[in-house]
Amino acid sequence: MDFFNIFYAIVNPFYLYILWLYFTVWFGKSSATISNKLLIWLISYLAITFSFLFIQIPYITLITNLASFSLILSLFKGVLSKKILSVFILVSCLLSIEILVVSLFNNPTPTLIKQYNFQNITSLVLSYLIEYVLVKYLIRRKYNFISIYNNRLLSFSQLVIPLLTTIVFLIFIKDSSISEFQFITLALFFILINVILFELYDALSRSFNLLSEQQNFKQEQLDYANQLKMIKSHDEEWREFRHDLANRLTPLYGFVDQYPNRELQDIIFDIVPEPLKEPISKTGHIAIDSIINTKLQPASTESINLTTEIWIPKKIKIDSIDLAVLLGNLLDNAIEGCLTIQENRFIDIKLLFESNQLKLRISNSFDGEVDKQGERILSRKRNNNIHGFGLSSVQKIVNKYDGMHDIHYTHDSFSIKILLFEPVVE
Repeated sequence: MDFFNIFYAIVNPFYLYILWLYFTVWFGKSSATISNKLLIWLISYLAITFSFLFIQIPYITLITNLASFSLILSLFKGVLSKKILSVFILVSCLLSIEILVVSLFNNPTPTLIKQYNFQNITSLVLSYLIEYVLVKYLIRRKYNFISIYNNRLLSFSQLVIPLLTTIVFLIFIKDSSISEFQFITLALFFILINVILFELYDALSRSFNLLSEQQNFKQEQLDYANQLKMIKSHDEEWREFRHDLANRLTPLYGFVDQYPNRELQDIIFDIVPEPLKEPISKTGHIAIDSIINTKLQPASTESINLTTEIWIPKKIKIDSIDLAVLLGNLLDNAIEGCLTIQENRFIDIKLLFESNQLKLRISNSFDGEVDKQGERILSRKRNNNIHGFGLSSVQKIVNKYDGMHDIHYTHDSFSIKILLFEPVVE
């Protein structure tokens, strides 16, 4: 076995890693067990390596690769047509990259075995690096890393280092003084450098995303706290005003009954708007009543059919700010979902507190389109700066109270169920 074959056997796991990353772009994370993943990786590695090094028949090698693709795809969930399309695109890209790289070395010198091995090793390294960079670009496009984390030095280095790698290989391939072992070591070093660079960039991007999301969550809590204070203040003022106004209007109602006057009656009813005379939520819990009434009263003007079943004590041990954030985000999303259709708009709210558990279910009509980022469902807010953070805030609150949630949607309705456990105060 010559040095190229040894090198191929060493770097073939990197090729399988590239395939794995590619299929995650199409189908997300695999739910298969680690043992199944390792078994299929081992079978694929042995099959591809054996067919390439020992059989050396192109058609057999191609069939072996396709069979390995199928094995790896069996670890992912997805429809058959989508899997076939992903394999077709993959094979097309691999062949195109191989043709491109081979065209750079169209003057092989078989009589000089060492230089010939150098050419083959260089072609293999360049092919794998191009495939790896392409897959990483697709992953970033899907998960939106680059738009959030933008470090110019790292971004620039990702262009320079692969370019320098190519130049160095083109130089050393003509150097007769370097041994095959040294060249293989150099090739492995450059592969490692490129992989570390790209993986480091993605790790920093994910960390920055998480930090940004945490900061946004804290700011959202502060905003809701201020909003809740304002709502409480306005609610107190409005109750006092409405109470005094009702007392002052009592004689006028009697006068209108005794001497009917349509114009005067309209003036009296216009003083107190109808939605405020009949609040949607009247539990006595200020935070819940304020958020539900504030969010849903304007919705009544959008032809949204509202149904509610709410029973909750005036005081519970779940923080009012958390309840405001939770209900505020979910009701915003429900209203937004209803506005995506023109007819049969509805929002159904069921909020119960029993056995120290807060049970919430909100269902609404929508157009059936769900925005997702990987496995994560996003809200469809028009402001891209807060896109996806609402449901993330909901998830944090669910986790805070050791709760659970379940999301279900069909072609015309969306429903979320949430269970929170009241904390035990020692």
